[in-house]
Amino acid sequence: WEIEFIKDLKCEDIIELSYSCSVLGLEDLLNLCCAFLATNIKGKSVQEIRDIFGIENDFSAEEER
Repeated sequence: WEIEFIKDLKCEDIIELSYSCSVLGLEDLLNLCCAFLATNIKGKSVQEIRDIFGIENDFSAEEER
């Protein structure tokens, strides 16, 4: 049922769910969330991953080289 539960959730919701699972000690569901997120970022560019996780690029142009 866990796969059915998360398959329609957005990445943002799965990230929040994974935090909750970590706090509550729900290891199996946490592992499923992590596997789902890993599958979604596999093969994506750095910028695409930043967009998925809402990470702001704070590197200067010089630091990125």
